[in-house]
Amino acid sequence: MIIKKKTNMIKFLKNLFSSRKVYKVDEVFTASASLKNYIKRETLEGKLNQFINNTGKQVIVYGQSGGGKTTLIEHVKNEKKIKILESLCLKTTTIDKLILDAFDQLDVYFDSESADSETKKAYDKFKSDFKVIGGEGGQENSSTRSVKSRRVTDIQLTAQRLSTFLGKAGFIWLIDDFHKLNESEKEEFSQMLKVFSTQSKNYPSLKIICVGAERSAREVVNYDKEMNDRVSELHVPLLDNKEIKQIIKNGFGLLNADLDDETINLITKFSNNLATVAHNLCNQLCYDLNLLETSKTKLHLENIDFDTTIKGYIRSKEDNYRKSLDKGISQKREVKYNNGLIILIALIELGPGQHTYAEIFSKIKTKEPEYPAGNLTLYLKSLCSQERDEILVF
Repeated sequence: MIIKKKTNMIKFLKNLFSSRKVYKVDEVFTASASLKNYIKRETLEGKLNQFINNTGKQVIVYGQSGGGKTTLIEHVKNEKKIKILESLCLKTTTIDKLILDAFDQLDVYFDSESADSETKKAYDKFKSDFKVIGGEGGQENSSTRSVKSRRVTDIQLTAQRLSTFLGKAGFIWLIDDFHKLNESEKEEFSQMLKVFSTQSKNYPSLKIICVGAERSAREVVNYDKEMNDRVSELHVPLLDNKEIKQIIKNGFGLLNADLDDETINLITKFSNNLATVAHNLCNQLCYDLNLLETSKTKLHLENIDFDTTIKGYIRSKEDNYRKSLDKGISQKREVKYNNGLIILIALIELGPGQHTYAEIFSKIKTKEPEYPAGNLTLYLKSLCSQERDEILVF
C-alpha cells in the first residue's frame, strides 16, 4: 500500500512539473518586439540601463532596421519597471506634432474655469497651474458641480511645459523611427534636448530616448557640440549567426519542437543577420507545418521542404519587393548606365554575404569595361538611402 501511494505521488509530481505552458506561434515568432522569445544581449542591456540611470543625459539608440533596437528597449523597460511614453515618427511628423502626441498620451488639460474645486480629484498630485487627468483617475463631474477645462493644446505647447508634465508623471519619452524626421526638424529637436537636460535638476529621471535606423548617432539627431557631454549613444549591431540560431532554437523549444540543423542553417543564411527576417521565416515555416501552438508531445522536425517556406514568404512580401526594386533601378532621366540595375546584378552574381567596393567594381567591369568608378561610389550610397528603400547596407 505504501509503495502504491509513493508510485502515485511520483506520477503526480512528474505530471505537475512536466506541464508545459502553451504558446501561440505568433507570440513566439513575430515581426514586432518578441519578449517571449528574447535573446539576452547583456552588454547592450547593461549599457542601456547605465544611460537611463545617468541623470541629465539624453539617449540615442541607433543601428540598422531589424537589429532588435525596439525589442532591447522593451525588455529593459519591463525588467526594470520603467515608465515610458512612446511616440512614433513618420515622414510627415514635425516637432510640434511630436509634442502634441505626447500631450495626447498624457491626456493633459489646463483647468480654465472651476465652479467647485472638490470635483478635481485627479489634480491632487500637481501643485502647478497645469493639471493632468488620467492615469490614476479621472476628473469627476456631477450635475451640481461643473468644471470647464480646455485642453493644454489650446494654449501654447512648448518643450518646457512638456518636460514638466513628463517629469511630474515620472515618464521617459521614447521617440521611435526618429531618422524619418526632416533635417530641419532634427535641428529644432536638438534644442529640445537641452531643455530636457536642464530640467533634469528638477526631475532626475526625466529623459528622451531617440531610436533611429542609421549608421551613426549623428545621423539620427544632429545635436549641438555643447550637448556632447549630455548625450549617450548606444549602437545596436545586427545579431550574429549564433544569436540568430538561438532565436530559432529557443522559439521552437517554446513550441516543444526540435528543428533539424540543416533547416536552422538555411533560416540563418536567408535571415542575413536580421532578427525580424528570422522571425518571419520561422513563422511561415510553422504555418506550413501546421505547428500553430505548443505541441503536447515532443516533435522532431527534419527533412523539411524549406523551398515551400521561402516561396510563401516571398509571396507575402512580393509587392513590397517589387516596389523596392522599382525604387532601386528607377532613373529620373535617360543616361548611359542604369546604375542601380548594374550594381544589383553584380551583387547577385557575387552571391550572398558581404562584398567590398573593389569586388563589386571588378564584377561590373567584366560586363561594362568602361563603367566609371565615380558612378559606383555615388550609386552605392544612393542604394543605401531611404529614397531607394535602403536596398543595400554599407
